[in-house]
Amino acid sequence: CEEHVYGDWTNTTHGTSSANGIGQHKSTCIYCGHEETQNCSYSYTQNGDTHTVTCTECDGSFEEPHQWGGYEYVNDTTHKRSCTVCGYDITGTHEPGENGCVCGAVVQVGEDQYYRYIRDALIAANGTDTKVTLLDDVSMDDAPQVGSVTLDSGSITLNLNGKTLSLRRGGLIIEDLAELTIEGNGNSSSRLYMDSHNVSIYGGSLQLNGGIYEFDTQSLRGNVFYCQNASITVSNTTISGMITNSYAIQNVFHMGEDSRITVENVNFQYEEYASSAHVKDIYLSSDATATFYGGSFKHLERTGGQSWQEFLGEGKAFYDQSDGSLVTDLSGLELHNVRVD
Repeated sequence: CEEHVYGDWTNTTHGTSSANGIGQHKSTCIYCGHEETQNCSYSYTQNGDTHTVTCTECDGSFEEPHQWGGYEYVNDTTHKRSCTVCGYDITGTHEPGENGCVCGAVVQVGEDQYYRYIRDALIAANGTDTKVTLLDDVSMDDAPQVGSVTLDSGSITLNLNGKTLSLRRGGLIIEDLAELTIEGNGNSSSRLYMDSHNVSIYGGSLQLNGGIYEFDTQSLRGNVFYCQNASITVSNTTISGMITNSYAIQNVFHMGEDSRITVENVNFQYEEYASSAHVKDIYLSSDATATFYGGSFKHLERTGGQSWQEFLGEGKAFYDQSDGSLVTDLSGLELHNVRVD
């Protein structure tokens, strides 16, 4: 005929699943009987654990199970999975395993909040009395936003939990009434990687309890921990790193105006490969105070006080690390390679 006029589409081949191909349908010219064949075009109807696949042109249809994709993070309590065929979503609560939740949530706040990024977790914890626990290795660099996180109130415990936290491009600022405790949870693989000016404390307090704190010298000149009008307690920790740039780090702990540091069983084990590096483990400004209960130190410096004796805990003394002899001259402003016992 000169021009075909086709009737309704009739299904010829039923699809059985989205995985093994789609069905076909045909339409027949009402004048000459010529047939036109096309692939079916499907829509989807949800049926709980399955969906019904129906051609939009003919009567062809079949039912099949959802084909689930990976888990996606939704918010601090919820994740979802989507069918890769029909787009149907199911949601569930986070179920953290050994290295976090299957959706990528790797930081736990309190009992039932989970976050993909340590930055978001710390912001959520600010102003509360809670524990933040690492479920996998994390970095401040992971978050879409970069920069420091400020804690200005609350009492927060950051449990490294045998994991690694990197603060190399984003630091912590502890202000006002905020109290932060970073603990290694008795696990020698708990590590905190830092570079200069990563942790600043202005009026708040910081406790480091357990773990390894390793700093990076590929940064500008500065201090790893900077304290003003605040307090730091450090116990059962190792401070490590490599000084390859003589202008990288001035002080590991810079104790400024009206600041106090308490040290117990802390070992400074960083290596100085820059001949002109003069890194101080702890620098005490004129009105800063310290109490040493134990540990080994490469370089201590003070600008105030009458003698290092006044900074020793009861019954403690300084000893030379090289030969174990008692250090009796404590009047100088600097001490090198000493231990407290």
